Amino acid sequence: MKIKLEFLVSATAMITAVAAVVVSVVQTDVMRDEAEMERQSQRLSVMPSVWLEMNNSASAGDPDAPGHFEFVVINHGLGPASLKSFTVQRDDKYVKNWSEWLSYIDKDKSDIEGITGLSYHSLPPKYVLPQGQQVQAYSIRAKSRFIGKIERALNDSVYTLCFCSFYDDCWITSGLNTAPEPVDECKINTENQFVSRRDRKSVH
Repeated sequence: MKIKLEFLVSATAMITAVAAVVVSVVQTDVMRDEAEMERQSQRLSVMPSVWLEMNNSASAGDPDAPGHFEFVVINHGLGPASLKSFTVQRDDKYVKNWSEWLSYIDKDKSDIEGITGLSYHSLPPKYVLPQGQQVQAYSIRAKSRFIGKIERALNDSVYTLCFCSFYDDCWITSGLNTAPEPVDECKINTENQFVSRRDRKSVH
């Protein structure tokens, strides 16, 4: 009887020990899953979403009426975006600034003389764009005729912006009004970087 009792106590102790190990392993897995979910939640809570958009106004009936065009970079996400690179391509060639980009547009003396306002804003690498904020990368006020030409010329170029969150998760936006796509990293080539403006002169 004593042997059976000792065996029973020993078996109970062993079962208790095994159960404790199992519970410990399960708790560890649960804690690991909870930690991963918390990390994912933190990343999502500050995830940026940068879009390239345009705003324009022009008269369809009066080509000489005042018009306005602007190229906007806006962060629709939940957190700040660290901009890494911005490039513009036309005919498989990298365009370096807005003056060069406008040089491809067919314009006459009346178009140039009709410009009443012109402004630029560069997007240098590491520029931080806060959540809900936008940068007016380019803005021009001119006759509606010229604004129409600019709007039509937009589709002749490819615009690419790469940006990252503060967790170094990165995305790339290609084209106007296009949702960003995730990428492993932003590949930066300073020679191809769009610098926004060449000088302070008007359109050539």
